[in-house]
Amino acid sequence: MAQRQPGPSHRRFGDLGPLHYTHSIGLQIARERGFLDSAQDRLVKGAIRFDIAREHIVTDGLLVQFKCGCFLLAQGFFEGLLGGFGDFVGLKNYVHAFEDDLFVTSLLVAIKFALMKVPAQVALALLLALFVSREVRGMGAIRTIIFIPVVTSLVVGSLLWAMMYNKDLGLIQSLLGVFGIGHTAFMSNPVLALPSMVFMMVWKEVGFSTIIFVAGLKGIPAMFYDAAAIDGAGRIRQFFAITLPLLKPVLLFVVVTQTISAMQVFIPIFVMTQGGPFYATDAIVYYIYQNGFQYNDMGYASAMSFIVLVLLVAVSGLQFNALKGNVDY
Repeated sequence: MAQRQPGPSHRRFGDLGPLHYTHSIGLQIARERGFLDSAQDRLVKGAIRFDIAREHIVTDGLLVQFKCGCFLLAQGFFEGLLGGFGDFVGLKNYVHAFEDDLFVTSLLVAIKFALMKVPAQVALALLLALFVSREVRGMGAIRTIIFIPVVTSLVVGSLLWAMMYNKDLGLIQSLLGVFGIGHTAFMSNPVLALPSMVFMMVWKEVGFSTIIFVAGLKGIPAMFYDAAAIDGAGRIRQFFAITLPLLKPVLLFVVVTQTISAMQVFIPIFVMTQGGPFYATDAIVYYIYQNGFQYNDMGYASAMSFIVLVLLVAVSGLQFNALKGNVDY
């Protein structure tokens, strides 16, 4: 018995999935009526595939985060054992977290770290993006130099900066000695340790934010700047009236992702200071690691992790409300 042959749309777009069958039909009709040439056809099909992939990535990512949040919430109700659940203790771990001075201190350290790192990195990345987005000779090499720290291992970078911060033999100390500045204990000074770590992390991650801003700048049509120049607007006026408003979606992405990253800082602390001196760099994720893997109290570590998760969701929501909005010209 002869099998029924699928139609053109099924043959060409069957791999897109049944949920997006309407995309297939609409594109097939547009092609048959001559609305799309071959190049436009490939472009639209690529856009459809990208949209489908994006939906699956977002959906799967949210599902994974939801499962992790539920697991942390559940494990926080038990006495923690590494690799399993202990006795049920109810809200004991959550109550203990807010009574624990070290938990509050470590949470404040992480917030302080984020408040120093995120504005500095966003501002520097935007300035660098405005500089490297120009199409002049040699700019590709400058972009590469800026991006090199991003692909450098964070462990290697932390070790490198720990040696550079050394008060006796470090490179930074040698440079300061030229100006007559004596031995400065960057990583053993409670006042300087956290800002020194912020400086290192900005060096490490500013290249990624710069590339994101460059992509956003490339997406702003040049005709807006041409029209503004005809109206007599200067560079500063163009930046605040055109560039910054149209970069709002990109700015939102950078701010949210870098805030989450800053609140989760761990490797530099583990490599450079182990939370010292005097808990000056004992950020919340490092404190969670200590309770979960050094003190074998996974229940308490899970409770703290869930509290941090809720805090990050709330902060991200505030950032979305503050930076949301579309600008049309």
